[in-house]
Amino acid sequence: MDATVSSASLDFWVPSQEAWANSKKRVELPNGMSMAYTDFGDPSGAPLLLIHGYTDNSRAWSLNGPYLRGRRLIAIDLRGHGQSSVTDTYSVDELANDVALFIDKLGLGKIDVAGHSLGSITAQVLAAFYPDKVNSIVLVNSTLKVNAGPGEFLWDTVMDLSYPLDPDGALMSEWFWNPTPIDPTFLHYSIQEAARTDERTWRGVLRALSTTDLAPIQSLIKAKVMIIWGDLDPLFDLGSQEALRAVHPDAEILTIEGAGHNPNWEHPEKVAKAILRFLAR
Repeated sequence: MDATVSSASLDFWVPSQEAWANSKKRVELPNGMSMAYTDFGDPSGAPLLLIHGYTDNSRAWSLNGPYLRGRRLIAIDLRGHGQSSVTDTYSVDELANDVALFIDKLGLGKIDVAGHSLGSITAQVLAAFYPDKVNSIVLVNSTLKVNAGPGEFLWDTVMDLSYPLDPDGALMSEWFWNPTPIDPTFLHYSIQEAARTDERTWRGVLRALSTTDLAPIQSLIKAKVMIIWGDLDPLFDLGSQEALRAVHPDAEILTIEGAGHNPNWEHPEKVAKAILRFLAR
C-alpha cells in the first residue's frame, strides 16, 4: 500500500514514510513563494498546523500523525525546505509571514499551531504578529534566542560545510543523533532530504537565527501556550526553558526526561497525546 491507515476507517489517514514525499500538495502564495504541505489526519477535524525544524520538512511530524486523532493535520515545508521555494533570505519574520499567507490561502481561519525548534520560533513570531490567526501554540524544544553566531557549534559546523552534503557522512550522523532510538525508516528519509537541502537554506537560516531575539515580542502573544522540552537537549538548555517559561507563566509545561532535541520523534505518542490534551482544554 502507498499509505498507512491508522484505523479501520479511511476517515483518518497518514501517509507512509515511503509515500510521504509524493503525498504533498502545493500552493502559490501572494508573495511569490510556492509552499508545499501534507494534508492528512481527519479531514473533518479542526485543523492543527504543524511546523518543522531546521533542515527538516513536513515529514518531521509524520511519527506523531497516527496519535493526533480527531484533527485535520496540515504539515508545511517552510521556505527552502522540502519541496517549497528556495530563497536567499530566511528571517523569522519572513517565515512567519509565509505561514500567515498560507493560512489565508487555505481559508483555515484562526487555528492551533505546533512547532518544533525552528518551527517553534516561527510559531512564536506568527502568534505575536498575526494574533488573529492563532488560538494556541505548542512549542517543542524552543527558545527565545539561539546561540548560533560565530564561535558557536551551529555556526562553526554549518558555515564550513561543502555542499551538497553526503547523507552517509559524519555530519548527518551527528545532526540526527538522538538519545532515544528513532524509527529507522523515518530517519533514513529524513537524512536523505536534509542532505539535499540547498546551501542557501542551511546558511541563510543560520544567519537569520544568529541575530534573532524573540524576548521583546513576547507580550504580543495572546494565544494559549504549551512548552514541551527534552531535558537532554544539547541546543536549547534549561536556561533557555526558564527564560521562555518566565515570559509565559501560565503556559502548560511538559518536560520529557531522557529525551534530546527531538522529543516528538523520540516519544511520538507521548508528545501527540499531550498536545491533544492541551488543545482540548
